[in-house]
Amino acid sequence: MLDLKTLSPYLLGTQFHNSLVVQLKRPEKQIVDRLDRLCELVRGKTVLHLGFADHLPLIPEKDKQGRWLHRLLCKQASRCIGVDIDKEAVEYVRTRLQIPDVYCMDITSDELPDAVSATKWDYVILGELLEHIDNPVAFLASIHHRLKTIAENLVITVPNAFDAANLRFLRKNCEYINSDHRYWFTPYTLAKVAVRGGYSVRDMTFAQNFKYTSFWQRLMLRKYPMTHETLIGVFGFAE
Repeated sequence: MLDLKTLSPYLLGTQFHNSLVVQLKRPEKQIVDRLDRLCELVRGKTVLHLGFADHLPLIPEKDKQGRWLHRLLCKQASRCIGVDIDKEAVEYVRTRLQIPDVYCMDITSDELPDAVSATKWDYVILGELLEHIDNPVAFLASIHHRLKTIAENLVITVPNAFDAANLRFLRKNCEYINSDHRYWFTPYTLAKVAVRGGYSVRDMTFAQNFKYTSFWQRLMLRKYPMTHETLIGVFGFAE
């Protein structure tokens, strides 16, 4: 999606432009479902899922609908461990949902359990988490420092600033947002934050959070692919 040969100096900060035009390579016309894409990526791989729990009140319904991400990743990965700072949610998942490989800890500061430190991770997943973090660059840099010897890829999904819903509400002089979000992201700004955190850019995809959209929504997304709801970025721990 991004022309990395052209953009790398700007992402690295060695060049500056006050009005940089980022021309995106036209994405595929297929509408990608966020959960399907993540499951496809991790199939048969080892996965460390950070911030796995989601908001506790939402877990039962999402799990019932078959759209709770951690359950889906566990089904597809050869091994999947979840880490979250929400003690109540971790306990609920361990006892009520009977998923054992979950840990309550701060990945940026707590000692890594042997189950994490002794495994080589194909993918570290940050699903809909970065927009809730006060300092995303520092957060990503901390993860890079702690996991760089045991992890290969970091996958980040975040809200897309160009989401068509934002454009609709813009016409009403309204902002439509999760009240806990700190940021919106674009392909360039997500890449910039990741590179500043120590990662290399490997892939970027637009996606939807829900499979079923109306005819007019599908038409809009195919004509204007930048108006998808979500960005999925794949980044490398090593250059």
